[in-house]
Amino acid sequence: MKTPLPLLLFPLLGLCALYSGVLVLARLTGHDTHAVDLLYMGVLLLCAAVAWQAYAQARGTGRRLLGWGTLGLSALAAAEVAWVLLFDLPGREAPDLSVADAGYLIYYAGLLGLLLLGQRRGRNPGALLDSLTVGLVVAQASWVLALVPLLQDQGSTLIFRVLNLSYLALDIVLLTLVLFTLRQPLAAPRWPLLLGLLAYVVADLLYFNLGTLYQPRGPLDLLWAWGAVGQALGILLLARTREPEDPGPAHARLELVLRALPYVAVLASCTLLVLYGPQDTLAGRGVVLLTAAVFGMVTLRQALSHAESLRLNRQLQAQAEALRQSQAQMEHLAFHDGLTGLLNRAGFYRALRAALPGGATVLLLDLDGFKPVNDDHGHAAGDEVLRVVAGRLAACSGEDWRAARLGGDEFALLGPADQSPGAAQALAERVVAAVAEPVTVPGGAQVRVTGSVGLARMDGAGASEDTLVRQADAAMYRAKRAGGHRSAELVKVPG
Repeated sequence: MKTPLPLLLFPLLGLCALYSGVLVLARLTGHDTHAVDLLYMGVLLLCAAVAWQAYAQARGTGRRLLGWGTLGLSALAAAEVAWVLLFDLPGREAPDLSVADAGYLIYYAGLLGLLLLGQRRGRNPGALLDSLTVGLVVAQASWVLALVPLLQDQGSTLIFRVLNLSYLALDIVLLTLVLFTLRQPLAAPRWPLLLGLLAYVVADLLYFNLGTLYQPRGPLDLLWAWGAVGQALGILLLARTREPEDPGPAHARLELVLRALPYVAVLASCTLLVLYGPQDTLAGRGVVLLTAAVFGMVTLRQALSHAESLRLNRQLQAQAEALRQSQAQMEHLAFHDGLTGLLNRAGFYRALRAALPGGATVLLLDLDGFKPVNDDHGHAAGDEVLRVVAGRLAACSGEDWRAARLGGDEFALLGPADQSPGAAQALAERVVAAVAEPVTVPGGAQVRVTGSVGLARMDGAGASEDTLVRQADAAMYRAKRAGGHRSAELVKVPG
């Protein structure tokens, strides 16, 4: 169940839209007014209020995560109030370190807590390396555009340099974390928060790298304002979402864009190397070192991709082998008898059709006196007799013959046609003798069954498998009518 939307959300959206309109109008007319600063301060205060309302409604383990975001937005709003009231409105020059900086630093701490605690389980080292690559290239550009001028500025104090270096480093770390988080499967409620964070951090980075080119009350101010609104809206949506949602197709499209970013970053790194690398200056030396770090990261990424490809290949090979074994097992089950392990009727006829072009000999065996075994000793005893008979039949036949159970107590042997009638008849006699041996069944009792055997042979193609089996079946019944426990003479079927 979802909680109602906070009443402050709509005033927040309206105030931010008003702020945007006033800022654009002031920019177009060139009329500088403190109303813009006051409206921006109001936007941030409403962002903090919406976050606090969402935090108050949140329940469960996600409440701590929202607490970090709420802390961050509250600190940002407090810092902006201090900045406007202490410096903007009075027209006073800000010192190198002020109370507003404390609020900004707490804001960064809140963002770090929000991103780090919000990471989902599961590793994605490839996405992490891609994000680090982009972060390194941003650091490379910032080194040239912002850090070197800052370090070479003789008029700046140590506190000013350290503070600005800290802001820049935190922005790069946050950018890397946001890009890494965006590479993970994300449900729709997480998008406004991350995109708001991304807009705010990008605006910060542009502000530092533009240096003296930055113009107040411009597009960057809009990014800061709407980025804060996105963060407040994201905290609100996370508080209202009780169950995790699956990422939609929009995330797949975003994933494609994010996958392309490292390539763009590497191209930018190469451009900076060409422009500044040959120079024996602080900027040039830093660009060379950072380019080496970028390509080291790219090398790790390629090695990881290669290892992942090998792992996937091994996995595919294992799956293919498992599929082959599964198919072989299914084929075995389809053409073999589950009780005895011999060929079943379908397997026997398949083997017979394959052998017929060169001729074949078929021996059919039907047990005599098998029904009393089931009646007197139970079906378990009957199954044991069938298994023992199957083993004896296979032992008598040798390598040239294939044994089968056609169903019930009926068995068969399939062999070549090039054996002499005497050899085939001798095999039939061995089968009759082997079947007649006593069988010990479950419970310890010994039972005895006999067998009637019929033989038929066809030396070449011409007759169908059904004709050959019918002739062997007819011979087997002649043996059975003669009293059983015997073999009928071999029948030669014309080919």
